[in-house]
Amino acid sequence: MKHYFKIETKISIIPKTNFPMILKHFFLYLLLFSSTISLVSAQNQAWCIQDAEILVASGETAITNCQGTGPNLVKFKTSEAAQAFAFVVVDENNIISSVGLTSTIDLASFGAGALKVYAFSYQGQLLAQVGDDLFNTELAGFCYGLTTNFIQVLNVAPDGGQVSLDSGETEMTVCVGDAVADVLQFTTTSATSFPFYTYVITD
Repeated sequence: MKHYFKIETKISIIPKTNFPMILKHFFLYLLLFSSTISLVSAQNQAWCIQDAEILVASGETAITNCQGTGPNLVKFKTSEAAQAFAFVVVDENNIISSVGLTSTIDLASFGAGALKVYAFSYQGQLLAQVGDDLFNTELAGFCYGLTTNFIQVLNVAPDGGQVSLDSGETEMTVCVGDAVADVLQFTTTSATSFPFYTYVITD
């Protein structure tokens, strides 16, 4: 006896995926997520004091420090005291040279050149480190607020150099009492950035 079987095959057609629409939704969700993160970050920053000023305890608005004369401890303070503040020293390029919680800083411990001292309120873990760019790094874990000003510091290394006449001579004989003015022009090889340089006459 022969048996016959009828085989039916059904072919299901899978609808074409709307890839552009999926991609559009993905970017919309990504944008929404980024906006939410930015909003939360801004809300966090509001918990830290944002408009404090840094001051020198003795009243100066700028400091010139002469190196080679021993420690030069300078005490700083902030206009607000309701929150913890860290004090940070940066160079001319705003790269952090020192950061810490103490408000007394030894300016003699830094190299010659122009420095700036800021302070910032913060909550959470202190993240700022030496070598960071002050304006391109997260200074603290939860929130932080940089002072609206800074204290300018000029660290100078005295350099007497060598003194000579404009002609290059280092000796000159003049006659006194002859009613003729003896005007001598001096020059120095000093390359110091110190704002004052004085010539001293001795016997």
